Amino acid sequence: MKNVLIFGGTGFIGRNLCKYLLECGYTVKSFDNNERGHDNTDLPDSIEYLVGDICDYDQVIKAIEGTDIVFNLAYINGTKNFYSIPDRILEIAAIGQLNVGKAINTIGVEKFIYASSSEAYQVPHVFPTPESEPLKVPDPRNARFSYGGGKIFGELCTLHHVKNVTSKVIFRPHNIYGPQMGNDHVIPELFKKLQLLSKTGHSTLDVIGSEHNTRSFMYIDDAVRAIKLIMERGGNEEIFHIGSGIETKIADLVASMISVSKFHVNASYNADGHVGGVKRRFPDISRLLALGYQNSIDLDSGLARVWESMN
Repeated sequence: MKNVLIFGGTGFIGRNLCKYLLECGYTVKSFDNNERGHDNTDLPDSIEYLVGDICDYDQVIKAIEGTDIVFNLAYINGTKNFYSIPDRILEIAAIGQLNVGKAINTIGVEKFIYASSSEAYQVPHVFPTPESEPLKVPDPRNARFSYGGGKIFGELCTLHHVKNVTSKVIFRPHNIYGPQMGNDHVIPELFKKLQLLSKTGHSTLDVIGSEHNTRSFMYIDDAVRAIKLIMERGGNEEIFHIGSGIETKIADLVASMISVSKFHVNASYNADGHVGGVKRRFPDISRLLALGYQNSIDLDSGLARVWESMN
């Protein structure tokens, strides 16, 4: 089987992808600096773990040597990080991706897969949203767009800077969730609030954003299966949405989370949310379905697994 290298291999998607590809017979290397504290996560010993910084070119090119397939998942996500450390986000986006591209062009690999984001197109014009939706930065003065802007740069680099490959593919994940995903995301954040309410006896769950906002939540096991499909079957310079293709109102998400927790609380919504936040996410996953993908874990089942892991 092929040798796979995953930059960002101990992050949430990265470590689950490492384990899944290993189970499928691939030889797997993980490259990560673990600056967000993922180094203590339980991972198989048969994965080769390289600790390094993607912004260090010498470390990057050494990691790529002898590799057939390269993923770049290295990034920093989480809304609060967009505002607090936009400089570091942009450094990883620009220097890191250029280092990976330069090393690939020097050595040559079979396939390169870049992990972009739905944040790259911000507020879409069409729903369900196709991969052809224009990418944009609505306001460069808003630090939130350091994340989406960096992903746009990464997509351009993938298509026009990475040359010495047989094929290259881009995927845009939509609200991937699951156990041990970190606390910088809506589902673990709300579950932690529910845990706190159970201890304090309070009965109001505060939710940032409108109850009418929507997202398309995808459980991590489904996500890594989808990513493997595009790795094996995606054509050169193709772009794929990685998502469930199911639109869920935040009010319905919160109701399901309260039901899973079995706590008797009411939700209170801050309709304003974060400046630059998006009201609706609903990807068209026709291209992914054409590769043979099907959802296997519904939202209620996935939430129950996350809640169990947190308790």
